[in-house]
Amino acid sequence: MKKRNLILLFLFYSIAYSQSDEIKLWNQNEPLYGKVIVIKSSTVEFKEDSTGFSYEFNKEEVNYIKASNGDTVWFKRYADEINNSKNNDIAINAQNISDNNKKITLFFSYNFSGTHESSLDSASGSLDVNAAMSLGFEVDIIKTAEERVKLGLGAMYQFPRQQENVDGDFNFIPFYAFIKLGLLSDEKIKLYVIPTLGYNFFNGDSKYSGDLELNGGLYNSVGLGLIVRNNLDIKLLYQFNRGSVYFDTIDKEAKIVYKSFGLHCGYYF
Repeated sequence: MKKRNLILLFLFYSIAYSQSDEIKLWNQNEPLYGKVIVIKSSTVEFKEDSTGFSYEFNKEEVNYIKASNGDTVWFKRYADEINNSKNNDIAINAQNISDNNKKITLFFSYNFSGTHESSLDSASGSLDVNAAMSLGFEVDIIKTAEERVKLGLGAMYQFPRQQENVDGDFNFIPFYAFIKLGLLSDEKIKLYVIPTLGYNFFNGDSKYSGDLELNGGLYNSVGLGLIVRNNLDIKLLYQFNRGSVYFDTIDKEAKIVYKSFGLHCGYYF
């Protein structure tokens, strides 16, 4: 008889409380190791977790769970958690979409004092170059989902500069491809290494080159970059601008290499 009553009670309980709300514990001192606790609708139940604590669940007090030892253990309903998670995912995805839509960086750079190296056959020489400014832009062409890798194209205009104690201005205008390899990334900063490779045009005024022909050459650089709050792009590059000067009277070219460190500051949008 007792066994039959227990079976009937079990069936009644199952039918009456087939629907349930699930919750997860939120900020408790003694974690339940990810345990999901089920509360039957309109009931007060006592559950015991793996640590041996017994918790009282009151449907009227939906903001907390009160432990039998007097501690208050905060929670939120499982359904609410799912909705919040979805909303957070939507917000995060919207931010990612916004970030992924950012493709262009406009920057100015300060070129520290560099060196102007020239060589012709076995003869060579080097002179210091005064500091100068540059302007440029970069465009992201391909980005991975988490922006660990970016491939793109860029261009830079160097304002004319002089060798120390030498009349005449020269400058290079490089066009290049780049790859940005992420080293560190969080919500505030992204650290990356960037190598570039391209071609630059070589120009000089009449005091620099006279009637000689100037030809462009290989451009490359390597450096570290930092994107702050996904807007400010700062990088330090070691740059190599190459060109040549053609002497038609002897039918030979003098090789020119301009080396400098450049601090680039740009806005990423």
